[in-house]
Amino acid sequence: MPSILTRYLLRRWLTPFLGAIIFYGLLLIAWETVALSREIFSQGAALRWLLPLLLLSLPETFSMVIPMAAVLGGLLGTQQLMEGSELVAAQGLGAGRRTWFVPWSILGTSLLVMASLNAHILVPAAAGFQRTLRHRMADEAMAKFLRPGSPPWHPLGSPGSAFWLSGTGQFHIMEAKASGIQHLTASRMTYALGNTPTGQVEIQLFLEDLRGTSYPASGGGGPVQIKEEQHFQRFLVPYAPRLLTPLAMRYAPSGALLRIWRDPRAPMPQRWGSAVELGRRLTLPLAGLSCCCWASAWVSAMRASTAGGPSSRAWA
Repeated sequence: MPSILTRYLLRRWLTPFLGAIIFYGLLLIAWETVALSREIFSQGAALRWLLPLLLLSLPETFSMVIPMAAVLGGLLGTQQLMEGSELVAAQGLGAGRRTWFVPWSILGTSLLVMASLNAHILVPAAAGFQRTLRHRMADEAMAKFLRPGSPPWHPLGSPGSAFWLSGTGQFHIMEAKASGIQHLTASRMTYALGNTPTGQVEIQLFLEDLRGTSYPASGGGGPVQIKEEQHFQRFLVPYAPRLLTPLAMRYAPSGALLRIWRDPRAPMPQRWGSAVELGRRLTLPLAGLSCCCWASAWVSAMRASTAGGPSSRAWA
């Protein structure tokens, strides 16, 4: 059981740390809410997907908040102890280095363990669930647009393209480019959802028995009849921007990342991606610990430089 002084010091450091987590966490959650809302609206999906996607982004948000909160918690906690002369009074009563090291070690160890569990277990698991939800959301949005007689679908990033399923079940493709315009019809259409190397969802359209006409721009000749047996198109689903660029390895457990990195037969891009993702999971918890210690030591050093006493210099 920690002593009364240890519990008191832990509370003085922990209170601003928790306040900083709430403050920075709410800022990042607000930014994430705006980004996810844009992603949902651009796909034409229902707003009910916002809450589960936002909840599944909390582990990744928490991993980025910890280093910032550790800096502010260490600064404010140590500053409060300095301003109240509690450190000087404790040293006058015989409190040595162990008195300050024990609560620091408890706080630092708890912070490191909590951040490591979040980075190695919660973040990849939440990313996997989030990818599954994005597939379901894109599938629901596509099913709404591809109903017979529904409004035309304009893929984001391709403003000159439009897809429409008529009431008779015939699929129409309309494209307008600088070189001209064309109108095609397909007797059969199927679609599938895939993933890019970074994990972004893409829509894959498979069209069969295409027939139509292409009209070149003025001066480019007359209409051209088009006939294709099969045609394939893919479109990227809008994706909310991230503070850290998503990697293809973000869904893999840490053990698999380590095996890929140590395997000399693995492709170099895959090894490089596993090394980067593993480095993130290792360095973010360590960054939180080091920032907390640095902030506390920096305040102590600043107070020592202004006070100039022997106890202040020893504390620095």
